[in-house]
Amino acid sequence: MFTYKDVLEHRKVHGIENAVQDMGVNEYAAALDKDAVVMIDSHGFIVDSFTGMALAADGEQLDLLIAHLEKMRKDMPEKNMRDLLNK
Repeated sequence: MFTYKDVLEHRKVHGIENAVQDMGVNEYAAALDKDAVVMIDSHGFIVDSFTGMALAADGEQLDLLIAHLEKMRKDMPEKNMRDLLNK
């Protein structure tokens, strides 16, 4: 199990100031660019950057994951609350 200290260390290593729900779109894009959310590991798998848990091990699995995420998209808010409040 990971502790809050582990989470803070991960954020520090990647230069992340906020949790995902508190990031604006630009900060989230930067976190993605830094491989702080997901990354490709040494085996070529897409993994969660914090836990190392594999999310897709090949292109076919990635296509299925993308399709699944696209289905989930309709149940999510369109904009991040932080970005809406800052306009």
